[in-house]
Amino acid sequence: MSTPEYDFGLDESTKEEKRKLDDGLAEIDKLPLIRRSIGLIQLQKELDYNPKQFDRLINLLAKANEEKPPEGFEALVQYVRERRTSPVIKDLLSQGLTVVAGDGGTGKTSLTFQLAEAVSTGSKFADQFETTPADALVVELDETYLDAGKKFLQMGLVPDPERIHFMWSFNPMAFPELRQKVKDTNAKLVIIDSLLRAAGGEIKTSDAEFGLLIYRLNDLAAELGVAIIVIHHITKSKDRRNNEPTKEDIYGSAYVFNGTADAWLFWRTKEDGEVEDTFCLKRIKDRSGIVEVGTVYQFSGNSEDRRMTFKGIRDRTVSLEQIATDRERVKQFLLTHEPAKFTAKQVAEHNPPITLGYCKNLLRELFGEPLSVIRREKVTGGVGRPSYAYFAVTGKGAKGAKVPNSAPLSTGLTPPENSSDSSSSQGSLVNKTQPLPLPYIGGEDDPHWPKRREVI
Repeated sequence: MSTPEYDFGLDESTKEEKRKLDDGLAEIDKLPLIRRSIGLIQLQKELDYNPKQFDRLINLLAKANEEKPPEGFEALVQYVRERRTSPVIKDLLSQGLTVVAGDGGTGKTSLTFQLAEAVSTGSKFADQFETTPADALVVELDETYLDAGKKFLQMGLVPDPERIHFMWSFNPMAFPELRQKVKDTNAKLVIIDSLLRAAGGEIKTSDAEFGLLIYRLNDLAAELGVAIIVIHHITKSKDRRNNEPTKEDIYGSAYVFNGTADAWLFWRTKEDGEVEDTFCLKRIKDRSGIVEVGTVYQFSGNSEDRRMTFKGIRDRTVSLEQIATDRERVKQFLLTHEPAKFTAKQVAEHNPPITLGYCKNLLRELFGEPLSVIRREKVTGGVGRPSYAYFAVTGKGAKGAKVPNSAPLSTGLTPPENSSDSSSSQGSLVNKTQPLPLPYIGGEDDPHWPKRREVI
C-alpha cells in the first residue's frame, strides 16, 4: 500500500521538493541501518540544501495531514461530515498519530499498557471505552523488558499473548524495521514510549531530524491505517495551577503539537476528600473529530496495582455510556415515526426521563453526525431564537424500527417532577395518561398550528 498524497498547502515548487525528499528517503531505507544517518546528510547535499533550508522543508512536512481549508459553504459542510476517522477505541483514540504528554512518574506508561491490554483482548478500557480485538505493538524504550514485565504483573494485566508484541530498540532512522514489524504483526495500535528516546534522547524545535521523525510516523500511520500513540514529556513548571499542564508545556511543542493529528495532556491530582489520586486526560487537539477539544476524562487510580478506572467527564454528570444509550433511543424514536416531524419538547415528552435541554443536545449531535439520517427544519410562526422540528429520512418509513426502553405511545409518560435540563436521564417514571403530541408538519398553514405552537 502506498502512502496517500496529502495536501500540505505547499506551492508547486515545494511539492516537488517533497517528492525528491520522499524518493531520497526510500533509497536511504534500503541502506544498512548504520549508514542511514550518513545517507540523510548526503541527501541534503544532493538536494542542494543548506541546513536552514532543509530544516524549513522538514518543518513544513512535519505538520502532517494539514488539510487545505474549504473554500465554499458546500465544501465546508462536506468537510465537517467526512472528517471523522474510524475509532480504534471508541470516544478515545482514532487512526493516525496521537501524542500523550505529561510529567514523569504520572502513570503514562501504565496508561498505555492498560490500553494495549484492552485492545488485544477486545475488552473495555478502564471499564468504559469499547474496543475491538486487534493486535497491539509496544515499542518500549523507557523501560527495560524486566521492568516492563514487572509492571504488567503488578497491574494484573492479562493481554492476549497472541495479539500483543514488543520492540525494545528504535532510532529515528529505523523506519523500515518498524514498518515491517507493524506489517508482520498486523498491529492496529502502536505505542512508542517515549518520543524523547525515539528521537535519540534530544528534541530541538530546530532539529530537522526530529521533524523528520514526526513526518514519517504520520506517513506510517496513514500508510498502514493504524493508531500510533507517542508518549512524551512536558517541561517542568512551578507556575501551573492544580498541576494542570498546557499546550505550551509540551517539550519541543513546535514540532510535536503541530505534527500530530490528535493530542492529550495527562496529569495526576488529588480531589478534595478523596484518598486515591485522580488521573486526568485532557483533549487539546482533535483532527480526527471523535473527542471535543477541552474534554477532560477523569480516572481513579488504584495505588495497589496502578490500574485506572473511569470516573467520568470533568464538569459533566452523565456518563458516556448513558449518553450513547439515550442518543440511540432518541434516534430510534424518530426512525419509528418517519417521516413525521417533532420538536425537541415533543421528543423529550415521549422519552422520559430525558429532559428538554438534554434532548436538544442529543438531537443536535444526531443531526451533526456524518452521513446522518436525522434532519431538521426551522419552525416558522414564532419570534426570537429559532426552534427546530426533527425527522428521519431513510426512505423506509416506519418499517422495522423500535423504540428501546420506552412504553407504548398511548401511555404518554412524562419525566419526574423534580427533573431539570441538566439532570441525568436516569430515574423513575411518572405515568400520566395524555395523547401523543401532534407531530409538526409545517408552519402556520397547518390546521393544528395553534396547538402545535404551544409545545414548541
